[in-house]
Amino acid sequence: DDIESRAEQLKFLNGMVQSVCSGVRFRKHRKHGKAAHRWVLVDKDRLYWKENTAAQNQKTRSFNLAKIVAIQPGKHTSALKNADDVEDSQCFSIVSKKHVTLDLSGEDENTVHSWIVYLTAYNRHYKNISNAALAEKSSSVLPQM
Repeated sequence: DDIESRAEQLKFLNGMVQSVCSGVRFRKHRKHGKAAHRWVLVDKDRLYWKENTAAQNQKTRSFNLAKIVAIQPGKHTSALKNADDVEDSQCFSIVSKKHVTLDLSGEDENTVHSWIVYLTAYNRHYKNISNAALAEKSSSVLPQM
């Protein structure tokens, strides 16, 4: 039984990594203005969005995965609430520490749901790494007696 569940976990993780590293086309919504297609992907510890697969990853169009504070399914922002041409179940927002949001919609519910799960897992992973590094750093600066 453990072998089967382990195999299922590995299958899930492999699918997750392949999906986020190769990326998916979403529509990026803005508060005022038209939505535009963007290629969204994870590279190392950052979430990038760019105009197409060939475009360079730019730090100015990315979030540090450890600094994402929320991944909200549905239409919670004015940009998505104004998107009449897309269903609530096809939308999600990614909120950074600086309260900047990336408002996205996907072509189908399954893709959106998968990405919410994947990004939540990546976010948790990089937050754990960041917290461990901070704990190690603070313990090394304690005064010696």
